Amino acid sequence: MTLLKTTTFGGAMKDNGKIKFRLRYILKKELPFRSLFVCVIQIFTFLVLPILPSILFAYELSCNGEIKLGKDFFIQGDYSSAIYQFKRVLSLCEETDIKQEAQYFLGVSYLFANKHEEAEKQFISIIEAKDHKYAEQAIVMLSFVLERQQKAASTKDYLSNLLNYNFKDNTLRESVHYKLAWLNLRSGELESASEHLREIKSSTELVQSAKELLSATKGYQELPYKSPTLSGFLSACMPGAGQFYVGRPKDGLTAFIVNGLFIGATVQAFEHDQEFLGVMLGALELGWYIGNIYNATNSAHKYNRKVREDYWKGYKDELNLNLLINNKGELGISFGFKF
Repeated sequence: MTLLKTTTFGGAMKDNGKIKFRLRYILKKELPFRSLFVCVIQIFTFLVLPILPSILFAYELSCNGEIKLGKDFFIQGDYSSAIYQFKRVLSLCEETDIKQEAQYFLGVSYLFANKHEEAEKQFISIIEAKDHKYAEQAIVMLSFVLERQQKAASTKDYLSNLLNYNFKDNTLRESVHYKLAWLNLRSGELESASEHLREIKSSTELVQSAKELLSATKGYQELPYKSPTLSGFLSACMPGAGQFYVGRPKDGLTAFIVNGLFIGATVQAFEHDQEFLGVMLGALELGWYIGNIYNATNSAHKYNRKVREDYWKGYKDELNLNLLINNKGELGISFGFKF
């Protein structure tokens, strides 16, 4: 048995020697283009292998490049191109993080392009999606959509309901308080506005502005308002007097002359026994007279509204809700001061 093993081993050694000899013979004699073969191997080793991972992951790299292009369009203010690009990312890419980022960017691009209905639908779809990483930002951004649609009452109700939402980011919650405070300030609801401003404690960017607005409410109460009741009463006593009271002399003079002419014509008609004409002129005068009172009252409300608006023009809404692309390529919310 030992002899058999030795013989077998020796045979194997001989066979290996034959194989090596045969390979050398092939390379030398049977492959005249041996140098070309070696060259191809070297090219593959030094050029193809290093970029093989990039080739294998080209799909993901392409998606990152596509979404970066969309962000560049957005930053440049080319919202139409940004919308097209983010839609392209959604159609091409399957990675969850990239798709969620593109969905959020698409909604904000719609908003900045004044396509409010599309923006509203996009943000609602993000909010309703399960475990969407931009759900909280979309919730706040939806309030901007409502505000741009000039739905002040709807915006206020929506933001009030948001206070019941369990925000992970306290800065977002305080931004809701801040926005509600501004809505209340503009409508003259000082107590409600003050309550919301006092809730802003940790957001560094908004705390100082909240303090300034709180102190501003004291001066707001001392503004030179005009009484709508007094304005209407004055115009009832003498047509045009209420308009003069609220600083609208042209309207006051017009009301005084028109009512005076109709009253004079009515009296003249009755004095000349033209009763039908007198009744008609009297009816017309009654309409002018009531309109004069309404106009005086409404002018007082407009005056007060302008006084409030002019007063708050001295203060800026410091909530600057914009997209922020940080050095990680992520999307967030920037709260900054506007000068």
